[in-house]
Amino acid sequence: MFTHQTRTQRWLDCLLLSENKLLINKIEYKRAIMKNLSSPAKAYIIGTILIGLGLIVWMVVELDWANTRLYLLAVLGAVAQTLKVEGPNDKTNYSIAWFVYGFAFFAYGPVPAMFVIVISHLVEWIWHKYPWYIQGFNIGNHVISVFLVGYL
Repeated sequence: MFTHQTRTQRWLDCLLLSENKLLINKIEYKRAIMKNLSSPAKAYIIGTILIGLGLIVWMVVELDWANTRLYLLAVLGAVAQTLKVEGPNDKTNYSIAWFVYGFAFFAYGPVPAMFVIVISHLVEWIWHKYPWYIQGFNIGNHVISVFLVGYL
């Protein structure tokens, strides 16, 4: 038997369908596995992570751990990084944490900015549970960028 749907019912059905599709895409994104990537992509990601880890070790040695303002900036950056605004699709977002990173960089220098970035991204990783290589790449990429801007 043919059922008549109003325009509003069809619109709600489409909305629910698109929300379910977004949910499925987010689940698939979180289940992304590195073995589906090409060898050059894997090498690039692993290289970025390893260089980032080396710079993080250097940062730990160079950082002034007595500066309590850095801990406050790290908490502020973590909140800003974790509570970002979703973009028009499931792979884009807008983060205001970059304002915190920029302030840390200009007020205290590259090493404290690296500390704020690393703490912010680690908290985001715990909160959103991204795959290890995605968040590891993000951390490495940001640390390398701040290092290059600060020391070259």
